[in-house]
Amino acid sequence: MIIVTVLLVTSLKRGGMICLGFGFISYYIVNEMIQKKSDIITKALKLGAIFIFFVIVAVYANEKMGGVIFERFASILSDKGSGRDKVYKATFDLIINTDFTSFLFGHGWNSVVLKSKANLSAHNDLLEVLYDFGVFALLLYLFVWIELVKYFRSMIRRNSKYAPVMAFTIVSFLVNSMVAHVLLYPSYIASFAIVWGYIIGKDYQTKNYIK
Repeated sequence: MIIVTVLLVTSLKRGGMICLGFGFISYYIVNEMIQKKSDIITKALKLGAIFIFFVIVAVYANEKMGGVIFERFASILSDKGSGRDKVYKATFDLIINTDFTSFLFGHGWNSVVLKSKANLSAHNDLLEVLYDFGVFALLLYLFVWIELVKYFRSMIRRNSKYAPVMAFTIVSFLVNSMVAHVLLYPSYIASFAIVWGYIIGKDYQTKNYIK
């Protein structure tokens, strides 16, 4: 959780903080599902502690970055998410107008940036993968996600103590992948992969592991 938090905070992006918020919420929900016996006061205290921790992280990060994060949140309505509406439209136009072969196998690394009218990346991993590497690569990417979610569901069924942190990482990754990028940054995808490998490895060591 520390590794993922540092990655998202240091991204200097509003999306990173939003992902972090959703990640903490998912951690709380899954943790309560696993514990089951917590009374209402304990649940409230846990939720309050998570909220306070998130606020502290956000304020500290904002101060360290010279107020950039909060300023960008204040402008979220005026700039429409840094013009994501135009970015998504430009990427959709590229995909719709592509030829069949390129639709299957893609146009090559960074093609969205090079060919988009917005002169920016797609700000969405699914769109980026589809245009740059084709539908086959997109299916492979979705397959990885399906397997991760299936494994996470097995952790829930087994009441694995590692399920809450797995929820935190998966939700953080998914949200960030939808509003920005993870795959385009080697440090991001490598960090998530290492974290998932560690969590799954520790989960395998538990006595109640059932595939």
